[in-house]
Amino acid sequence: MRDSMREAVLGTIKDLHQSGLVGEETLTRMENLCVPDLKEYSAAAIVQLRRKYHLNQLTLAGHLNISPGTLRQWETGATKPQGPALKLLNLLERNGLKGIL
Repeated sequence: MRDSMREAVLGTIKDLHQSGLVGEETLTRMENLCVPDLKEYSAAAIVQLRRKYHLNQLTLAGHLNISPGTLRQWETGATKPQGPALKLLNLLERNGLKGIL
C-alpha cells in the first residue's frame, strides 16, 4: 500500500474512531493492516545502522534478541534478517533506539 493511501485510510479510521463510529477493535485491526512495508537490509546497511547508534555487535544483538553470531552473519552477508528481527531493524531505523527498547 502506498504511504499516502495508508495515511489517508488510517486518518479516516482514526477520525471515525474519535467520533464514536468505529470501535477500538476495528481501529487496532486497521492499524495492523496498514503497517508499512518492511525494508530489506544489506550487510553494509546493517553495519551502518549499528554504527549510527554507536552500538557494538553484542549490544545490538541483545536489543534484537538474537545471538552475536547471527548479527555477524548478517553483517558479512552470509544470511539476512527475517521475521521479528527484520521488523526490529526497521523500527530502529525509523524510530531510533527508543523504537526497540
